[in-house]
Amino acid sequence: LFCSWQVTYRCNSKCNFCDYWKQQIDPESELSLSQIEKISQKLAIIGSFVISVAGGEPLLRTDLSQIIRVMSKHHFPVITTNGYLVKKGIPGTLFQNGLAGASISIDYIDPGKHDQARGIKGAFTKACEALETFYLEKTSPQQQVNILSVLKDDNLDQIEPLIRLAAGYKASLMLQPYCFLKTGQHLFDKKNLFQPSEYLLKLKTKYPNFKSSYTFLSRFNEYLKQGIPGCQTGRLFFNIDNTGNAAKCVEDLKHPVGNMVTLNPKELLAGLKKRHASNTCKDCWYNCRGEVESLYSPRGFIDGIKKVINR
Repeated sequence: LFCSWQVTYRCNSKCNFCDYWKQQIDPESELSLSQIEKISQKLAIIGSFVISVAGGEPLLRTDLSQIIRVMSKHHFPVITTNGYLVKKGIPGTLFQNGLAGASISIDYIDPGKHDQARGIKGAFTKACEALETFYLEKTSPQQQVNILSVLKDDNLDQIEPLIRLAAGYKASLMLQPYCFLKTGQHLFDKKNLFQPSEYLLKLKTKYPNFKSSYTFLSRFNEYLKQGIPGCQTGRLFFNIDNTGNAAKCVEDLKHPVGNMVTLNPKELLAGLKKRHASNTCKDCWYNCRGEVESLYSPRGFIDGIKKVINR
């Protein structure tokens, strides 16, 4: 159903919950446009995917609009961006080339806190400007514009005002809990003391533009307390990195099943099936896992249908 694809690991932010920006990335090592097109065609043999085009910061790829164009021939590309590099005309071009939706990363309603967390001055202002520009340049009512927030130990009280902020730009808000796998440190969770599900579900009832599903939100407490077993990575979703390596998930990049430049679809599926069979990890509840897996519960399926109808 879902493929997360980091088209670059280069980033202009220095987020305190991520260390991608610390890597020294040679742009020449990244997949070319023609390679991305060939991989997209290979994936189409399996089916049409929702492809989350991310990074790093995907807008550092000057050919991003062309990337979206070749992906959208067979799939439904969406992007996640910090918004800092968004200028007038860019969202319109992306939408015209087949972009299905855009998520702008904002974690705090307080500009100073957001800028500090993202490690870049003016990040909050630029993110809000990006929200407005993406909304104004939509070419179809079905195209989605979201705020994507990372729930950390100090911003639960920020979620409601962020939902209201999103509504002001005719946008929605989606949420995912901080995961220590990216940095290896429990910097931004409260473990057993942090149980946000009840509060988040009240917000879900109160605000129709809070798009995270009921089932997904209802398991935040479980994830933060003990982790969630039964991960379906490699079966329902997988990851491709900036060089084309395919892995069961974004946090398993050191164990790829192969490189999509040479890997054929049959080999990809066999490799992912093998990784899924041996997977015992329960340490994340990212959107790419939780929202996809939630579709396989009765309540989650109903939530998914409602999202489609609301579009």
